[in-house]
Amino acid sequence: MKMAETSLKMVPKLYSNKERRDVKHHIKNLYSSSFGRDFEKYTMYKKKRTKIKKMGLTFDFKKNDLDLIKKSKETFLLAFLPTDKQLEAGNDNKQEMLKKEWNETIINVTSLLKDGGKIYIHSIKDGQDVIAFALFYVSTDETEIFVDILAVNPNYQRMSLGSTLLDSLFFEFPENSLIELITNRKDNEKALKFYKKNGFVTRFELSHNLVLVKKRW
Repeated sequence: MKMAETSLKMVPKLYSNKERRDVKHHIKNLYSSSFGRDFEKYTMYKKKRTKIKKMGLTFDFKKNDLDLIKKSKETFLLAFLPTDKQLEAGNDNKQEMLKKEWNETIINVTSLLKDGGKIYIHSIKDGQDVIAFALFYVSTDETEIFVDILAVNPNYQRMSLGSTLLDSLFFEFPENSLIELITNRKDNEKALKFYKKNGFVTRFELSHNLVLVKKRW
């Protein structure tokens, strides 16, 4: 509870000892509450964003921006390239499958926007290039988010870009209390490990996939 300890030092000495004890007790309760935990996580989120900006990278958070989504194609293809293990198993056609999947995504998004729907993209850029992004939907009351795609260019992985994008889904949407996504449990062990590290748990299993969720608390 470092933040609480710091706040305790800020209690003015002009108060009586009893008043100071009451204030300290209130601060401890505050930081042990859901608000306190959220505030502490928000502070960490802001620190990660600052660190990423110092690398010369920029954030671009948009709604219904089809052009920005289309610019994310290369990162999507690079992020999900088949591994050597998958190639040995005969998955050398995965690149074509990925291209087909991406084209279907663009068709679905275009149709959604024509029907008046909403889709969001949170991206991180190096210059004009999208190097990481989260494509997602938000429930009408903004209390739940479904992530369609989370992708980070392999050349920019292990820089907290993916985890920062996930954090943004809570802190840029204050009412949101749940994030849900689907990931393949058989050939995506790396992604599954990443999501579990970032607080996701299995909600239920499908035939070839896992549905993962993360609650705000």
